[in-house]
Amino acid sequence: MLGFGLGLNKWRRVGGGYVGLLDLFPNAAAAYSLRKLRAAYSGSAVRVRKEVSSVSSETDIGFLADGTLDTVSLLAFASDADSGDVFVVTWYDQSLSNDATQGTGAAQPKIVSGGSLVTENGKAAIDFDGTNDSLAGSISVSLATNIYTFNVAKFISNVATNDYLFMLGDLAVDYYILRQRLGDNNILVGEQSVSSEDVSNLSVDTNQHLFT
Repeated sequence: MLGFGLGLNKWRRVGGGYVGLLDLFPNAAAAYSLRKLRAAYSGSAVRVRKEVSSVSSETDIGFLADGTLDTVSLLAFASDADSGDVFVVTWYDQSLSNDATQGTGAAQPKIVSGGSLVTENGKAAIDFDGTNDSLAGSISVSLATNIYTFNVAKFISNVATNDYLFMLGDLAVDYYILRQRLGDNNILVGEQSVSSEDVSNLSVDTNQHLFT
């Protein structure tokens, strides 16, 4: 499984006003977090799905005034869900319009499990199962240019297989920025195509890390 809380949750108040990470460092191509990253952002954090007697319904979950996720509304939505599970359909991009989505229910990661909020270090997180869960956006960048990425993630467990878990990348065209080789607990960072590969191996544990 992969516990995923993408985005640096840095914020501060200046003169009583909220200032998020994107206010301090603008122009990101995409920014996903379960905390508010930009003061002027008026959208939701995530769109979530539940099943009640096997009938699906969805709703958007936003932020509170302090920039944290509205977990009260989220847990109220989860209160009658089958098995108490709620899944992320869309993780909204707080920078531009590169929302990350997943239309297949079986591949949607969890944000509420068994009626309890998924957390990491006491903060809301999204749990990818390490098998088929994914959220895909429409970011279009050239891998021939410099790309800077930042994400906070934790590998909860390791799977003995030769397959790969893509954290950032495009499996369809076999390009990636950050992936885990399942079975040897290593992180591979770099660029890959059918004919070439340029990576750095980083041995990691199952603690929470900032990957840059």
